[in-house]
Amino acid sequence: SGFPDVDWEAWRAINPDVIGWISIPGTPVDYPIVQAPADDPTYYLKHDVYRKPNYMGCPYLDADCAEGGLFGSANAVVFGHNLGFGDTSMFNAVASYTDASFAREHRRVLLQTPDERREFEVHALRERGRFQPMVRGPPRRERHAPH
Repeated sequence: SGFPDVDWEAWRAINPDVIGWISIPGTPVDYPIVQAPADDPTYYLKHDVYRKPNYMGCPYLDADCAEGGLFGSANAVVFGHNLGFGDTSMFNAVASYTDASFAREHRRVLLQTPDERREFEVHALRERGRFQPMVRGPPRRERHAPH
């Protein structure tokens, strides 16, 4: 299956905000995912899973997705840094999906929660530039009234 064994009890003892795990086989991506708090939605952009200040942050689920969670949100947005400059940590490997051969060889993304495991296949990538504003939350769906 390729899913890493996660000791959820140990991780939740470290940080009760841990809600999931992301792994991309064949890359360094193998990290806990935390839930961003509603009162400080970018907290984990500059804090690690241990809640210590850290410029690398840690992967986190957008605060607007808290109700549905990782698998129940209409569009679960997980944020993480690509630090660039030859760095191989965090989500730097994700930027390699722009290379067709890398994308073919690393299609599988494994996400899991304490209750469920799901495998996804990468079909597209949107990389946000360093100085572009961050867009938070799932897209709002327009609701059309019946005629």
